[in-house]
Amino acid sequence: MIFDIRMNVSLLKTVQNYFEDIQKTNGKVAFN
Repeated sequence: MIFDIRMNVSLLKTVQNYFEDIQKTNGKVAFN
């Protein structure tokens, strides 16, 4: 159970960083 929670938190951080990188590179194009 605890292991699964750690896995989910790690995955969430990975996805969050992924979207942050997209916003940094394509943010202006996407929001314009």
